[in-house]
Amino acid sequence: MEKHITCYSPYIVNNLYAVNVRRLLNEKGYSTLPLKEVLKNPQLFYKCKIFNFNWFENVSDWKQYYAKSFLLWFLHSSGKRIVYTLHNKKPHDSGANRWSLKMMRMMCKKADKIVGLCPDTKDVVESILPGASSKLEIIPHPNYISNYENVQSGTLRDKYNFSESDLVFLFMGFVSPYKNLELLIDTFKEIKNPRIKLLIAGKPCDSKYQQELESRIGDSANICADFRYIPDDEMLSFYNTSNIVVLPYHKTSSLNSGAVYLTFSLGKTVICPDIGTMNALTDKSFVYEYHYDDEREHAKVLKNKILEVCSDFEENPDSIIEKGKAAYRYVAQENSDTMIADKYDRLYHSLIIGG
Repeated sequence: MEKHITCYSPYIVNNLYAVNVRRLLNEKGYSTLPLKEVLKNPQLFYKCKIFNFNWFENVSDWKQYYAKSFLLWFLHSSGKRIVYTLHNKKPHDSGANRWSLKMMRMMCKKADKIVGLCPDTKDVVESILPGASSKLEIIPHPNYISNYENVQSGTLRDKYNFSESDLVFLFMGFVSPYKNLELLIDTFKEIKNPRIKLLIAGKPCDSKYQQELESRIGDSANICADFRYIPDDEMLSFYNTSNIVVLPYHKTSSLNSGAVYLTFSLGKTVICPDIGTMNALTDKSFVYEYHYDDEREHAKVLKNKILEVCSDFEENPDSIIEKGKAAYRYVAQENSDTMIADKYDRLYHSLIIGG
């Protein structure tokens, strides 16, 4: 049977969320093509019924805003169905960029359906455009189990001079201000226990920010930083080195976290504030979740949560391992490929039939 032609934008080959969603759509009979390929080929454009946009609100000025607005108008007037996958409360690094916020409102207005990855998305959509939540469909974030189930890797404890008895906290991923690394570094500098370690791994957004973080770390003996892009064939070694992952997000922009699902998929647990991803969990017995109202309070509750992990580890080191195993079982069931593929199939089918 010939596949339905659809568009998935942006067509990112190194973003596993996008890769997995496209894979699941393909398995359900939907061909997902890059936006430029569809727009340049009249035959493909004619056949393409659905345009699914992710992070479309990332615009830097009025020129990009109006260019994207024209594209939406063109697609709508051509009878195409628009899906807007909403990932964040607002673009992480947009600051006071009103054009990005206007683009989010435009997307909520023009979209035929809005895909949310967690139930908290409803309040976000309503705050952007009242009434638009009637278009909302919740399709959870896929897990990453199939991406790494056959990958073998070792540990880096010798490389970073960690002993087997050390409790290692890991922060891994793109290093950007919205992820609160300054707060995390300052918190660990206050913890004087030589057996408690923080390992930071990832490429900073720019050299200036890297220098700021390196200066902040200084000569701290319990913080190690590897500021570079970590390729896939090394990534698992960092997780194998750690006991737990810590993700102290700013809640002003953060709604979902792919890093949480990746951590669970690799059999580890997390310390994370109550963003939408955490609020979506129906079982929180295996996570170290916390709440804060402002950044001053954040420092205090984050430190308390880290100390809680230290206490649990000291009492029973295996308790952290068991929480990681429970996290794995949770996403294997609640964020399964089968369930998510079926939800996308129902959504796409309704748009094609309705269109």
